[in-house]
Amino acid sequence: MAYSIGMALVICDMLNLDEIEFWRELESPYGNSEEIPFLIQKLLKTKSKETANELIWEYIYHQGSVYENTIAAFPHLVDLIKNCKLGHFKMDLILSLGIVLLGFDDCLLNDFFHDDTFSAEIKTRIKDSFHESVKTFRLLVDESSLGLEFLDENEKRNFLITHLVTGMKHKEAEVFLCFSGNDEYMFVCPSCEAESFLWNED
Repeated sequence: MAYSIGMALVICDMLNLDEIEFWRELESPYGNSEEIPFLIQKLLKTKSKETANELIWEYIYHQGSVYENTIAAFPHLVDLIKNCKLGHFKMDLILSLGIVLLGFDDCLLNDFFHDDTFSAEIKTRIKDSFHESVKTFRLLVDESSLGLEFLDENEKRNFLITHLVTGMKHKEAEVFLCFSGNDEYMFVCPSCEAESFLWNED
């Protein structure tokens, strides 16, 4: 759960970074969730945008999909934002996590943790800390809305997406989402459910 200390929120019962035996079993795109605690620890020390991008786009939100490890890692990243004093890095992380939350539009937490890999206690810890971190993230986004003057147009669009997502307006947020870079994207026809792929090449 989260509790108030002045204007701040503290996220409790997160999956600890030293509980590698649990991280190792979390669903991920490449079966390498045990590497996430080390990346988070590195990020805490370096505040490196490169490390943040690697963690988010390769491990917990790969090609627009969310995983069990997304749910476990998200509270740690929100906690990092809450305690970060570096304006640009903090905003970059906020904008990235806003995009990550888009992945939960059609996903319920009950869609995860189907098997008996984890005890009911561990599952509850992971899910509850995620729920509380989303509440904390919403407050952090609201606070950050006072410092948007240094953002470029693309970043302002991403902040709008983040603001809409934290207000539970996922469909509206998706209208403003554009893709760039050399990634592969999959589209599904709503009528026939046929899949199409797009490679965004320079």
